[in-house]
Amino acid sequence: MVLSLCAITLLASMCGGHFADSPRVHTQHADAWASVFAGAPSLQPVDPSKLVQPESLPQGFILVVTDKSGAATSDSPIYLASNHNGWNPLDAAWKLTQRSDGKWQIVLPKPKLDSRMAFKFTRGSWDAEELDAKFGKIENRSLPKVDLSKLAGDEKPIIELAIEQFSDKAPKDAISSAKDPYRAINATGTIRRVEVVGGGVVLTRDLLVWLPPGYDDAANVTRRYPVLYLQDGQNVFEKLPGVPGEWEADEAATRLIGERAIEPIIIVGIPNAGEGRIAEYSPIELIEGVTAKGDAYVDFLTREVMPRVERVFRIKGGAANTAIGGSSLGGVISLYAATRHPDIFGKVLAESTPLEFRGRSL
Repeated sequence: MVLSLCAITLLASMCGGHFADSPRVHTQHADAWASVFAGAPSLQPVDPSKLVQPESLPQGFILVVTDKSGAATSDSPIYLASNHNGWNPLDAAWKLTQRSDGKWQIVLPKPKLDSRMAFKFTRGSWDAEELDAKFGKIENRSLPKVDLSKLAGDEKPIIELAIEQFSDKAPKDAISSAKDPYRAINATGTIRRVEVVGGGVVLTRDLLVWLPPGYDDAANVTRRYPVLYLQDGQNVFEKLPGVPGEWEADEAATRLIGERAIEPIIIVGIPNAGEGRIAEYSPIELIEGVTAKGDAYVDFLTREVMPRVERVFRIKGGAANTAIGGSSLGGVISLYAATRHPDIFGKVLAESTPLEFRGRSL
C-alpha cells in the first residue's frame, strides 16, 4: 500500500509543514468493438449507469477461483484475506470450498463495511499467499464492476478469478534470502534495526528505524526530530513474502523533506506478530476464539518500544511531536493507543481503518 494523501497530510501537519496537492483520479474507458467476423452482429456498448461494485449489491456475490498452481487441497484450502476481515489469512468465515470441477468458490453476503474490498488469497498463512506466475508479488486485488442488466432479480453475480502461484512454492533460496533478518533492507535512505522483546504476543523483534537525510551530519549532532510510529513494520519500507503490500513511507518522507514540505522526521516500523497480529491489534474481541491483547500491546509500545527508541535516537519529546499510525487493524490499535494515552500520542494516522467490524462498533 502506497502512503496515501491523508497519510502524507499527517506527516506535514505533525512536522509543522504545509503543502497543497490533489489526489490523482484514474479513469477507465470501455470501448465496444465491432465483430471481426463478417455478418456477425456488433457488440453493444455497456451502459455505464448499469455498472456497479459487487460490494453494493444487497444479494451479495460469488467468487469462483481457478488455482493454476495446483497447491490448494482439502487439507490446505484457499482463504480470502481482506480489509473487511482484518487481513486475517486464516478466517474460517472466508474459506473457499472446492467444487466438483476443481475450482474453488465462496459466496459472500453484502459486506457490512462501506469501503471497497481489497483482498488477496492465501492458503491459511501469509507464508502461503498468492503470487504471480514468476513468484513475484502482486498488488492487492479489487473487485471488477458488474453489469446489473445481466442479472435477473436478486441473482448473485459470479466473478471468475485465477491464482497463478503461492509463496510457499517459490524457490527456497528466494524465500530464505527475503526472510533473513540481517539482510540489507531495500529502502530509500538509512534504516537501522533496534531489537526489542515483548508485545501482546511476546516476541523478540527488530524495530526498523528510518532516519531522515542529514541525521548523521556533524551539523545536526544536537538536532532532535519528531517521530512517527507505524504498525505492521514489515510493510512500511519494502515488500516481503508474507505481507500484503508496502507503505513506501521512506520514499514519501524523502520527497516531502526534499521539497521542504515537512520538517525531517524519524519513522519507526514496528513488526507485527505474524499469526498473532489480530490478537495484538484487537482492543476488544473481534474474532471468535482470538483473545484480544491490544492493552498488552499498547503497554509494550509505551513501556518498551518508545523508551528504547528515545535512548538510541535523538527524539523530540511531547505529544505534539509524536504520532502513531497503521492500516486496517493497525489503524484500530493506533486509534486505541492514542485514546488511552493522549498525553503521549498527539496525532494519529489511521488508514483503511474499520470502525465497525462484523456488526460491532469499535
